[in-house]
Amino acid sequence: MTIAAGFRCNDGIIICSDTLETVGDYGKRKQSKIVVKPSVCPTPPIPMPRRKSDPPLPPPPVRPECIAVFAGAGEADFLDKLTDSIWLHINQSGLSFDARVGALEDAAIEFHQKYWPVYPPDQRPEVHLVVALWTSDKYGLFKVIGPIVNEVITYESVGYGISLSKYICDRFYRKSMSMRDARIISVYMLEEVKEHVQWCGGDSHVLSLSASGYTDYLTDFDVEWGKNRFARFDKSLGPLLVAIGDSSTSSEEFVQHLRVFVARMRKMRSELVELEAAIDSYCEMARGK
Repeated sequence: MTIAAGFRCNDGIIICSDTLETVGDYGKRKQSKIVVKPSVCPTPPIPMPRRKSDPPLPPPPVRPECIAVFAGAGEADFLDKLTDSIWLHINQSGLSFDARVGALEDAAIEFHQKYWPVYPPDQRPEVHLVVALWTSDKYGLFKVIGPIVNEVITYESVGYGISLSKYICDRFYRKSMSMRDARIISVYMLEEVKEHVQWCGGDSHVLSLSASGYTDYLTDFDVEWGKNRFARFDKSLGPLLVAIGDSSTSSEEFVQHLRVFVARMRKMRSELVELEAAIDSYCEMARGK
């Protein structure tokens, strides 16, 4: 069991998931649920201050014709086999984006036609996938449920925690959202689902697939920072929500609750700005500035 989700953004796609995997009837282990094909993809360059005496930058890495990112829920071996089969179909040289989408649909149908008849009808394994697909001219997000493939134009979740995931994402997602904002939502969603839904847990993995074909995982530090920030936000918001819903709260008391909330939000914002400034300063020092 797991939770995985994909977000369509104006500058790319975010794929995220937990890492808890159930083994047999009782065993559990941490296992990454996100698979990137090809396994070695270009990552965005780290911005560093440069001096005139620095040697020229190397040429950007050559991007493959096609990149696919998979995250899914279901029986692990069946899921791995389906992922490999889909990639084999869509990773064909010279295909257009639309042709690769057609190959994705064909792969899902052919795979289930081949393997489902091996199982008794009441024991057929079923997997749910979110798939991000990129080519140099176009990118898209798709949901695979058994042999059915549908395009996702906003966001989609799969797995055991889907109900809570969609409830949270419905509140925060908006059209034309940037990957930066979607990463924040994904961290919050994963932490809430892991906290409140059985069979979801482990670490939070968040991957960006940019419109230019770069893949990049959110660092453990950023995930932990986001987790702590949302915990502080929820704790600060509680008293204000109570004050709003309590008609016996006086105007003066309500204003005081509001001031405390705003002060705490400003402090969190200030801490973020200071942290980013410290990181920039460290990068400059590392370059001998």
